[in-house]
Amino acid sequence: RQQLYFDLWHRLDQLDHETFGRFLQLNGWTTAQVNSFGVAGVEEMVSGGVPAGIGRQIALNLELDITEILPRITAPTLVIGATHDNMIPVAHSRALHAAIKGSRYAELDAGHFAVFEKPAELAELVREFIEEDDAKGEAEAA
Repeated sequence: RQQLYFDLWHRLDQLDHETFGRFLQLNGWTTAQVNSFGVAGVEEMVSGGVPAGIGRQIALNLELDITEILPRITAPTLVIGATHDNMIPVAHSRALHAAIKGSRYAELDAGHFAVFEKPAELAELVREFIEEDDAKGEAEAA
């Protein structure tokens, strides 16, 4: 599914950059969030264009597979899944968490653009993780 999805992204970006922008807006947000923007809001976002470098990101997504190195990660790791992510289904986040020994997992009730939909909740998850890791490091040092 992911390979097919990224291939579609790539083809849309190459064929019609504006249509690709519409596809991103449709798939990056939850349905409720897209509806809250209204037609004018969505058109404004689409007219703003697609972020620079996204074509390179798509190409990397089509080629890169880090599955084999995940078990070697030893650094404290927080994996955050987005429950309504249409681009990277939350099952992938859960699998990533399962593959990184000792990682911590959290989920946001958001789409792929969770950083914009739920910025305060995301920041709180990261803050808690950092503080927890700092406290653990201090306890180990003592």
